[in-house]
Amino acid sequence: MNFKEEYTLFTRDFEKLARKYRTLPSDFLKLKEFVNYRLKQPRTARNKNTSILHEEDGICIIKTRMASFSVKKSPFRIVYAYFENDELVDFIQIFFKGNQETEDTTRWKKYINELKSLKN
Repeated sequence: MNFKEEYTLFTRDFEKLARKYRTLPSDFLKLKEFVNYRLKQPRTARNKNTSILHEEDGICIIKTRMASFSVKKSPFRIVYAYFENDELVDFIQIFFKGNQETEDTTRWKKYINELKSLKN
């Protein structure tokens, strides 16, 4: 599995949260291992920690919980795009559940629209 690593809004959000939650970088590495494992499983296998927000043309927008060692339970949510054909994961958003109730739908919809405009 390949993970797209470049400076985006996700990176900015991540760095801002990492200043407050020191274990976030190591928590994120564990999440990458989970994502790598999870995406290799059959799609029929359900998981309460993951939900598909959007799916079209081999691209899935997925939201998942991320556990943290510094905070109890699973306070962080990650939204990412999974490109099935390329086996590529691109992270779109990270947020703390205590500060923001749900994901920013306009962000991932804008992401999808940008991908569509690049194809045309």
